[in-house]
Amino acid sequence: MSITAKFLTPATGKLSLTSSSSTFNLSNDGTTYAQNIEVPYTDATLTTTVHVKFTPTDLCDYSAIVNISGGNAQSTVTLTGKGAETSVTEYYLA
Repeated sequence: MSITAKFLTPATGKLSLTSSSSTFNLSNDGTTYAQNIEVPYTDATLTTTVHVKFTPTDLCDYSAIVNISGGNAQSTVTLTGKGAETSVTEYYLA
């Protein structure tokens, strides 16, 4: 997910991103994922990619709201996904 913000105040700070569901975890480095992250910005602007890890547990539709706040700005993003069958069962025929 790409995020671009301008005219943030103060000029240096952090945006907070919170996913409403642990099925959609967020990361600003692509390595460490969590339901809540902070993304630093400088010069009152931010252009970054936030990675989203989708970890469904069932075969069904999922959705979450990501709340973005900080720098005197607020926004929301809706995420959706469909779970898939992930378990494997082995059968041996004799």
